[in-house]
Amino acid sequence: MLASIRGRKVLLGDRGEPPVDREAPARMLLRIARLAELLPEVAELDVNPVRAWPEGRGVAVLDARVLLRRQSP
Repeated sequence: MLASIRGRKVLLGDRGEPPVDREAPARMLLRIARLAELLPEVAELDVNPVRAWPEGRGVAVLDARVLLRRQSP
């Protein structure tokens, strides 16, 4: 999935930067999927942008938006 995004060149080390830790964004996506599985009241989750660093330094979500489903009374 990560290989298909428009910014894949940046992940691989573009513009003189080292490649990012590609396992860290993959782990983040799996955790978000697990969150959606555990919390069915989450209708939408938008994380953008996400910053990834070189090996061992992980990722950070710089902005996020979560929309919850209304619960019936």
